[in-house]
Amino acid sequence: MIKTSDIIVLIPGIGGSRLTKNGKTVYDLTLHDLPRLIWSWAGGDLAFGGGSAKPDDGVVATDLFNNQWIPGYFGVEDYTSLSDVLKAVVQNPPRQFVKFPYDWRASNRWAAEALNVLIRPKLHDWRNGDGGADAKLWLVCHSMGGLVARYFLEHLGGTEITRHLITIGTPHRGAPKALNALVKGIGIGPLDFSAVLRSFASTYELLPQYPMIRVGDNNHAPLARVADFFGFGSILPVPASLVPPTPSLACLPCLPHINSEMLSASLDFHAAIRRPVIRRMEAGEKAPYTISCFFNRRQPTSQSATWLGELLSFSDEVPTPLQNDSHRACQQGDGTVPGRSAVPIEWSDTSSAISVDQKHAAMPSSDVVTNVIYNLANPLDAHAYMGGVAPEDTIGLAVPPLVLANQAFEVVVDAIKAAWLTITVAPVGNARPVLQANVRVRKSSSASVEFTLHEPGSYLVTAKSVDPLRPSISDWLVAISPP
Repeated sequence: MIKTSDIIVLIPGIGGSRLTKNGKTVYDLTLHDLPRLIWSWAGGDLAFGGGSAKPDDGVVATDLFNNQWIPGYFGVEDYTSLSDVLKAVVQNPPRQFVKFPYDWRASNRWAAEALNVLIRPKLHDWRNGDGGADAKLWLVCHSMGGLVARYFLEHLGGTEITRHLITIGTPHRGAPKALNALVKGIGIGPLDFSAVLRSFASTYELLPQYPMIRVGDNNHAPLARVADFFGFGSILPVPASLVPPTPSLACLPCLPHINSEMLSASLDFHAAIRRPVIRRMEAGEKAPYTISCFFNRRQPTSQSATWLGELLSFSDEVPTPLQNDSHRACQQGDGTVPGRSAVPIEWSDTSSAISVDQKHAAMPSSDVVTNVIYNLANPLDAHAYMGGVAPEDTIGLAVPPLVLANQAFEVVVDAIKAAWLTITVAPVGNARPVLQANVRVRKSSSASVEFTLHEPGSYLVTAKSVDPLRPSISDWLVAISPP
């Protein structure tokens, strides 16, 4: 078997790097310890005080993080299986496989600069050794890690030394979930993560860039971008061939709880990525590196919002009409990032993207992702292109991220094709469920099941069909004791 002579870099998403300060761990929200540690974290211990500036508070990213989750926000289940595959496709794993942890609280521009400083000497040494002069980089990125990679590529000259960019659930065009975190906050009962998330420059760089806020109470009301509420609509360049997205909007009020300076800096970050891309688009040129993209279009995902009476309400409905009479359930996302937002900014549709049937946090460990990446690096293995599960066979699952022990909560499932499902709730790390229910979901409908957990802890909720050919789908929740 011929293995690639390139260097492969794995770039995690937000929260996917362990953070330390003065030799002590300051970010360690493993799922097993989450209920115990979440109280101190919500108290602001992890807040970033540097705005959009370079981090200088002594916090250092030391390694990639498995089983990490910011409740109601972003997270990751496991980077181990993906790391194992990436090591398997190179000749010399210690020199050709690089994990890149970074301080994900700060602006991604600083992570990109750190990547630039780290990887160029490694590639230089590898080229002058066994790799040969033609060796380049593969950047394999989960979630926000794709934004780090694109800034490195388009603004720091990374295009010259990169052969392949692979993004897995990357919010190329942003995610309404980040807007929700800033404007409405995230928390449950006495727990409030809002101040911490609002301090992250990275949260601002995850904001949706496209028109997704309907200003009015009807479907004909105009759509606005977040930038339009602050008069920043001109910062982000768009191709000349596109109609300005919000030509009729004026005098919009500022959205609450959003720092205009940090928003402006985040738009500058994305503009630095967009300018070279738009120049290539208008010149009819392809990217100087190959792009592969994994996304999901099947899970309930926040996609739009309505601004009415100085209140912002969010919805799973797409901001624009459904396309091609496709079923609504196939026009969604991965539970965190909308499907349309998860493809690179130069792509006009998702036809070249690879559909994955797992939710956002679990995507890196999906068999579809690992098999296809293995095949891309070693094309002799063609079985990965036999195809995955059709979206119509996938089960939709909505689970509350945080619940109170001894209080009932609801799990909602939906199906395009009718299904008999078993829903289980099991402690993380223990396959034996503590709660279970059977439910029938009729064609193109949903069903709900009510559960009550009596013990605080981290749990995995799984919906599994009696049909073994239909994939199961899982999501996490955390039960905490009432105050």
